[in-house]
Amino acid sequence: MPPQNHTPALSFVVVFFNMAREAPRTLFTLSPAYQLGVSADDYEVIAVDAGSGEPLAEELVLGFGRNFRLVRTSASASPVAAVNYAASLARGGAIALCIDGARMLSPGIIGHMLA
Repeated sequence: MPPQNHTPALSFVVVFFNMAREAPRTLFTLSPAYQLGVSADDYEVIAVDAGSGEPLAEELVLGFGRNFRLVRTSASASPVAAVNYAASLARGGAIALCIDGARMLSPGIIGHMLA
């Protein structure tokens, strides 16, 4: 894991609610193993479990790279509280947000965002 004082260029916040099936695919597409032209030091991924009935396993999230972490929030009809909480923890110079965790990202998207 990068040192706590390390400031990545980008914090990517992705919110999950009852998406145990979709989460591994989404997180993989955010991983340094899938993204082109970037390293784990360039960005962090904050996976937010927003009160899922079947919570995301921390081992699953951390298994995608040293730049991944999991935070948990209470269930709510709106993702706003989860987004705000995760954003308050972000270390990146910029924040990207994916409110619906059932998305697969293109392999160069993080590199393009950083450019």
